[in-house]
This record gives sequence, C-alpha cells and structure tokens, in this order.
Amino acid sequence: MTSRKPRFVDPLSWDATVEERWVLSNVRETLTGFRRAVASAAAAEVQAFAVAARVARAQMERSGSDSEFAFPWRAVAAELAVALRVPVGEVEARMADAELLEARLPQVRAALSAGRITRKHADVIREVAQGLPDAVLGEFLRRVVGFAEEATPRQLRVFASELAGVLHPVPVAEGQAAVREKRGTWTRALPGGLGEFVMRDEASVIAAVADRLDQMARLVEADERRADREAQDAARDARDAADAAVGVTRDGLGFRVDREGNRIDQGAVRVPGGAPDPVVSAVDPERVVRDAGLFSGRCAPGEREGAREAERVRVTRTQRRADLAGNLLLTGAPTGYPIDGDPERLAGVRGTVTVTVPVTSLVGLDDGPAMLAGYGPVPAETARRLARYAPGWERIFQNPDTGALLTVDHYQPTAAIRRLVELRDECCRFPGCSRPAPGCEKDHVREYSRGGPTNAENLEALCRPHHYLRHHTRWSPRALEDGGIEWTSPLGHVYVTEPEPRRRHHAIHDPQPPPEPPPF
Repeated sequence: MTSRKPRFVDPLSWDATVEERWVLSNVRETLTGFRRAVASAAAAEVQAFAVAARVARAQMERSGSDSEFAFPWRAVAAELAVALRVPVGEVEARMADAELLEARLPQVRAALSAGRITRKHADVIREVAQGLPDAVLGEFLRRVVGFAEEATPRQLRVFASELAGVLHPVPVAEGQAAVREKRGTWTRALPGGLGEFVMRDEASVIAAVADRLDQMARLVEADERRADREAQDAARDARDAADAAVGVTRDGLGFRVDREGNRIDQGAVRVPGGAPDPVVSAVDPERVVRDAGLFSGRCAPGEREGAREAERVRVTRTQRRADLAGNLLLTGAPTGYPIDGDPERLAGVRGTVTVTVPVTSLVGLDDGPAMLAGYGPVPAETARRLARYAPGWERIFQNPDTGALLTVDHYQPTAAIRRLVELRDECCRFPGCSRPAPGCEKDHVREYSRGGPTNAENLEALCRPHHYLRHHTRWSPRALEDGGIEWTSPLGHVYVTEPEPRRRHHAIHDPQPPPEPPPF
C-alpha cells in the first residue's frame, strides 16, 4: 500500500476540505494503530491462556488417576471463567486454542503480537492447520502468514483451505465422510423477540441454497418495481385526464402548462409573457399514487381502498431472503410472494453454484480438489456428483503458469464476457470485499463515457454498494497491465487488488524466496 495524490476529474459538491483531509488522515492512522494494539493485546491474552493450560497439564500429569485426569483442567478453567465472567466452556476452548498456537503455530502468534494480523486471521489459520501433519506445517505457515497480512479473514480462509489441500491431500472417502458427519441444524434465542436458525451442510449445498434465495429475492424485487411503474403510469394517466377537464395540457418537453402557456410543474420556469401560478406546490409522487387510489404493494382486490393510506414498507434483500427461507421451510413453497398472481413462479427457481474442476478430476483420472467460488476447495467426488446432474458446464482455459483465466467457451459473446469476468474475479474487486462475483455488477474500469471499451480487460466485478461508491465518491480504479486494479482512496492511498484465483495461485505455486541470513 502506498500513497499518492488522488486523480480527481469531476468536482463534487461535498469534496473534502484541506482541514477534513487532515482530520481523516489522523483518524486513519489512529485506527490502524488501535488495530495493531488490539492484535498485540490478543497475542498477550493467548500467551496467558497458554500458561494457564501448561499449569493445568502439569496438574493433570500429577493426578495419577484416570478418573481424576480432567478435573485439574476444568478447575483452572473455572477459576478464570469466574474472574472473566464468561462460560467455563469458552475458557476451556481458549486454553486449548492457545496451546495449539504456542506449541505448533509460533509464527502466527508472532505475527499477531506484531500487529500484522488480527485475532480473526489467527483463528482462521489455527482452524485450518489443526489437521495438518508436522511434515507440511512449516511450509503451510510460511505461505499462509504472509498471505494473511494482505487479506481479509474470508479471503484468507479460502486460500488457507486450498493451500492445505495442495500440501496435504485428504483421501476422497475420508474427507467426504468427515464433512457429512458435521452437518446439522441449530436454533438459538436472541434478545428482542428474535431467534436464529443455523444450518451446516456441504459447502456446495449451502452455496446452492443461498443462490436460490437470492434469485428469488431478485425476482420479487423486479416484480415490485414493475408494479410500482404500473401504479405510477396509472396515476399519471388519471392526473392527465383530470388536467384535461380544466384545460391543463403538456408542452413539447412534457411540462404541464395552463391555458396561458405557463409551466406549472415543480421546478418549471416561467414562459415568457406568462404569469406564474401562485397555488402550485411541489409534487409528491407517492402522494399522487395514494390519492389516485393506487398502492404499489401486494394487496387483495377488496383491500385496495384500505391500502390508500398505507405506507410502503422498505424491505432489504437480506430480510427478503429470510422471508423466503421461512416460506420454504414452513410450507414447502415460497407462498408469500406470488409473481404476477402466480404462486408457482418462484417455486421453479433453482440454486446454482460455480465449481471449477480440473478435467483430470472430472473424468476420474485423479482426485485433485475442485474450487467452489467464494468458499475454497471441495472434494473431487462432490464435483463429479454435481457434474452428473448439472444441465451444462462451461469450459474455461487457464494459464498454467500464472493462474490467469484466458477465455470461456460460450456461445453468446456478451454472456461469455460477463461469465469470464465472474470466473476471473470470483468476488468484488474493491479492496477487502468478498461479495461473490455472480451477484456483482460489471463495471467499466475506464468509464464507457470516456472511451473505455466493453471487454473483459476493462471490466471488473463490483457489488452494488462499491459500484455506487466508485461513481459517487473519490474512490477511483485504474486497470494495470498485469490484470490488477489500482484503487486510489479519497486521501490518496493506493491499494492494488488482484483476481482472487490468480492471487491464490501465485501464493501457493510460486517459489518462496529463501530465508534471509541472520544479521550476525
């Protein structure tokens, strides 16, 4: 990460002043300093739990009785739990995790102590490293700690899982059995009348479930937007009819004008020679819809009158997905959202997942892992099972030396470019964002209005919030020759993002530099 003067092009009404930029720069440095201090404190906490674990282990060795073997561990955990006011089970888990970090993962604790990674990064590495043998652990840590310093915890989890699969392949049958044993569902009561339902299953199953809910939510949103447009058109037709009765018409530009030719719409200018209308006020489109007896939400025919005064409740996509999941679990169908009056429309939506599998694994020549977009490696047998029932596959071509995607074998060119961008980027290209690329918008790095071409080299996957951020703030991207995207922040700091598949490829397969000689 470097810093440079931002590339400002168009003025913004709310551009930061010199004083605001100075304040924000200080805030940025303060927060990054706090993050390093918190990480260092977390490392000290790990060390303290590890000391407690060593004391408990020593007491257990002196117990001399199998029936009493666990009691010292529990007693020490209870002592700390009461002092910290947390459950005993949590302290026991923290002691065991600290033992693992101290004994097998000292590089992770050192990076945490130096503030180069956070506690969440350390937890991800520890979870993935637990099943690795000592023979490959050193190589795993050398690569994963360096990657963690420039990645979010979610990006790190995908990389660490793939790296572990390359260094220590697990037999297909063994890995599949372990995954199946861990599936299940849980419920938990939350404050304020809320509850939580958690489902754990194979990653490909969870990805398909999430994709189906997202497709359904998008279809419901599109249907509601169509209903809104129809309501607005009906309201405008009703107003035009009422205007015609009193002699109000529209001019060539669509403005409403009175008999003398004066524009009477909101923000209109006075027509030369005409007199202003003193009684015209700002038009509220939602008020027009309600006054016309129309409502853009869902209601039965007999409820139309009662819906006039109802306000439209704005629903987020996350809330919509929860509603649809509840429908599916309770009734077996998304009955709460009929599209165009047809309750079966949503039932036909099926979830899709993006799995990249080497052809040698697909045909059974080997058991090399496949990659589930946004998650990481999955067993080859899972990919083969998905392939058996998939309606079709897209063939992609990857540079074996760089890991870069070259092209996608697809019939329609525009769809092929879009698909190539999704497979190449895997997730949103804004620094630190992990939103899956299939749900992102395809943005021109160099704006189309400024001559930017519509090709894969000039397109990037950006989730909607970061797409808006790019076009309405001083965050600006620039495509690099090697396929990276250089982002410049409003304060002039520069961050470079690489496509996640290529970034992981380099971190796993590129030779690591030899360790530096000691300074003596």
